[in-house]
Amino acid sequence: MPRENLIQNVNQQDFEVFFSNLVPTNRTLDFYVDFNKCLKNKNEISYQLYKLNYLLNKENLLEAIKFIFNREGSEVFNILNLLIAVRDNRENIIFDNQFVEIKECFKTPESVYKFIQDSGLEIIFKDNIKDLNDYVFGIEVGMDTNARKNRSGKNMENYFENLLLREKFIKNKDFYTQVKNNTLDENVKKILGIDVKKFDFVIRTKKNNYYIEINFFGTNGSKPNETDRSYISIAQKFQNLKNDHFIWITDGYGWKNSKNTLKEAYSKVCMYNLANLNYFIEKLKNENI
Repeated sequence: MPRENLIQNVNQQDFEVFFSNLVPTNRTLDFYVDFNKCLKNKNEISYQLYKLNYLLNKENLLEAIKFIFNREGSEVFNILNLLIAVRDNRENIIFDNQFVEIKECFKTPESVYKFIQDSGLEIIFKDNIKDLNDYVFGIEVGMDTNARKNRSGKNMENYFENLLLREKFIKNKDFYTQVKNNTLDENVKKILGIDVKKFDFVIRTKKNNYYIEINFFGTNGSKPNETDRSYISIAQKFQNLKNDHFIWITDGYGWKNSKNTLKEAYSKVCMYNLANLNYFIEKLKNENI
């Protein structure tokens, strides 16, 4: 039987069953906020925040800024951008009718004062907060929501890795995470060229090597379609290899409006979702007996 037909028949489960078992979410409660990261970010600047607490509730804010400036220098003010939920103080803004990076606002006491006034922070500084450490921690929690788009995929990766570790039949030395192109076997590098930068997992059993990509699409958008085309291309390149196989683990309601696209990929790529991932685990286990 031609190698191409073998690849197309890998998915023994009917596509309609696969599609009907897609899940709406893989979010657990720890998905929403990474509190450890928020605390770490806040703690890294806690000394500066402690110094800036001196500005709170001051009647003459400009004089208080000058006092800190003369004692501590300008560096203590270089984190003020975080108080307006901007991570990078090199971001360009219009300040005093000029295009400048935010950090340029912290060069003199007068420019610091104008930054506080123009940004609206002056209202916060007067009678509204007692400790900038608590305020910045709240800001960090808010900004951390921007990282959620990356967590669904990471949750999938963690779930799969935990399955492997729990089963015991795969030793740590036989599976690898975030495997870069330049560390792949020569035969795989040859067929992929520079098209693939890394794989989420590489698993080696006694019979085969599996190169695995994992993702989760919780919402509709163009990304599922783009990923679909890319992975079909990768799977086709693997058809020429005997013991090396490409596996795609994906799930999520983001596929609901891209059913035909997913169906095409399902006919060409070996795929699993959360509902039938145990089949792949069993396959790996049997190959290691």
